[in-house]
Amino acid sequence: GITFEEFRIFFQFLNNLEDFAIAMQMYNYANRPIGQDEFARAVYVATGLKLTRHLVNTVFKIFDVDHDDQLSYKEFIGIMKDRLHRGSW
Repeated sequence: GITFEEFRIFFQFLNNLEDFAIAMQMYNYANRPIGQDEFARAVYVATGLKLTRHLVNTVFKIFDVDHDDQLSYKEFIGIMKDRLHRGSW
């Protein structure tokens, strides 16, 4: 399961999604998906938040649509931005 602290940090991360999206764009422009280590490092660089290995693994299990243990820009940012946009309606 996810602890309350992990949940809190994840939602702090979501509040800074735009900063993280810029980092993800670099991988997108290079046409490279992002692995778990790169994801955690990009979150830290963009937001200053350290996600636990367990939380990163859980995010990958949820958003890795093609089950290749890599997240593309479309798999994560596209889904999260769509979700946030729908929430504003």
